[in-house]
Amino acid sequence: MPHADADVTTFPRGNSTGAIILAGGRSRRMGRDKALVSVAGKTLIEHVVAAVSAVSSRTIIVAPTSDSYRIDGAVTVPDLYPDEGPVGGICTGLTAFGAGLHIVIACDMPGVQPGVLRLMLNSAQPGDDAVVVGSPDDHETEPLCAVYRHSALAPLTEFMRSGRLSARAALGCLNVRWFDRDSIRDVDPAGLSFLNINSEEDLAELEARL
Repeated sequence: MPHADADVTTFPRGNSTGAIILAGGRSRRMGRDKALVSVAGKTLIEHVVAAVSAVSSRTIIVAPTSDSYRIDGAVTVPDLYPDEGPVGGICTGLTAFGAGLHIVIACDMPGVQPGVLRLMLNSAQPGDDAVVVGSPDDHETEPLCAVYRHSALAPLTEFMRSGRLSARAALGCLNVRWFDRDSIRDVDPAGLSFLNINSEEDLAELEARL
């Protein structure tokens, strides 16, 4: 549950779109902090910040501490729910931003295309807690490159209280608008947006595809 020393409520709030970048994971397969791995002259997290900044007016990085990362164009805030996985990071970001539709993306998805994020934002309808590419039975559904409304905060917090940590399972407690994977091909023909960098092999694949 919330870390006693964490405070994200001082971040400017409003209804404009915000971007929540989740960082500070253990990076077991990579063996080093994935966020700071470089490709094409930038760290992975710098690529993500640049991509979301084309769509979002505000960007935060949710990390273990407020000084974990210092990246131009973003403010780093401490995770309110340490050790609760990405769902805790999403809740931290939604708490920081307040009302509105907000992008959520992991720091290890540097190929994300702004056009994909715009499509998800524009497809959201009143009553949707989230917009996610895929379908309920799609094992490749990516809840960490998606759009969440602030209304998702309460059910996601309750989900964590039940002791569960899976971000994909957490979608089951939300009103999700599922976005057809084929519909993003026009804005992301190379299919880079949902490429996770978890290993040196993934990094080599990204470099080759870029």
